[in-house]
Amino acid sequence: MDSTLQSKYTPKTIDEIMLGDKILDPIISFANSWLQGFPNMTRPGILLYGKPGTGKTLTARALCRDCEWTIIELNASSIRTKEQLKGLLKIPQYDFFGRRMCLFLDEIDSTDKGGEATLKKVIMGMKFPVIMAANDLKKVSKTLQGVSESIQFFRPSVKTLREHLLKINREEGLSLPMDIINSASELQDFRAAYQMLDAKQILHLNEKKMPLIDCTRNLFNKEEATFENTKSLIYYIDENISKVYDMLDANETFEILCKADKYNRRNEKLFSNSIIKEIPKATKDYDEIKYPIFYQKNKNSKNFE
Repeated sequence: MDSTLQSKYTPKTIDEIMLGDKILDPIISFANSWLQGFPNMTRPGILLYGKPGTGKTLTARALCRDCEWTIIELNASSIRTKEQLKGLLKIPQYDFFGRRMCLFLDEIDSTDKGGEATLKKVIMGMKFPVIMAANDLKKVSKTLQGVSESIQFFRPSVKTLREHLLKINREEGLSLPMDIINSASELQDFRAAYQMLDAKQILHLNEKKMPLIDCTRNLFNKEEATFENTKSLIYYIDENISKVYDMLDANETFEILCKADKYNRRNEKLFSNSIIKEIPKATKDYDEIKYPIFYQKNKNSKNFE
């Protein structure tokens, strides 16, 4: 698995970002106008506004990647004065490789009033596209709103985020319980949800990790069992079926294992694990769990237990 879920599942292109048409249409129109060489003469910039974590910065980066623009990211809080903003006038139209530059100014609602006219001059100079972002539109001056199209971003719905997190949970084989998925979904913030899953999956595995022999014994006795290595667990159960089940229960368990193995091979581990937990309770007395033949030759391998 990647070092973090956020770095692995953060969208890299506009198509991968879950944006509605109301948000997407003006952004695509803005990009096309610049790609075709005919930017809007009155509003050549765009202003993305909305609460933190709604995807404004993510969208700006993805758009530049799609358009093959070189993005220059600046936080407006660090270039608040008129003197500092004058440096933006020196940005070239293209980079060293001939790619068009794009200026992304974050937290534009914190820009000093004295620098608004200079920033307007940068935008209206129309040498390169300018994307601005703000948390609160009311704090953005009328001057900057007048030279850019304002596009409001909203938090993802709990349902949308839950479906996305369930997909991650399934694809990564995390086996995180629904209470963690629901808690992360209720944040309605992709970035915060990724961070929660990153933290919780480590905590969950550390708290719940159980040796395969104990896990197998618990499953036979219908006790609590949380496991990671589905393939190895299937081997353990298969090796001990004749010791713990009567004929009818053994046949039912074989069928369950075949079904679980099929979904595990499809990388649907969460569903496979839920199937395994349906095995019948042991019908014979047994003293110990037998190691599968698969492990007999190398009990010290890292796959053992």
